[in-house]
Amino acid sequence: MVLPAWQDDEAATAVPTIGTGPELPFCETCRSDQYLIIEEFVPPRLQPRTGLTSAEASYSCLKCGQFSGHEVPSDWEPPGWFWYA
Repeated sequence: MVLPAWQDDEAATAVPTIGTGPELPFCETCRSDQYLIIEEFVPPRLQPRTGLTSAEASYSCLKCGQFSGHEVPSDWEPPGWFWYA
């Protein structure tokens, strides 16, 4: 990413908005998703009578050791993730 001379790297870091619905996996301590290990991913599923359920992910940060898990956007999936055939 090329930044203007007046803008530093920290200001250009995209930080997900908190508390506005499903969030992308992100380490609040490190302010990055670069060191995340996805521990578990449950894709969205269609349930009888209740409809579509949300996707969920739990993950830990290799850099600081934080662990978190929450609802993620239904179109998100971990890099390299696939259904077993």
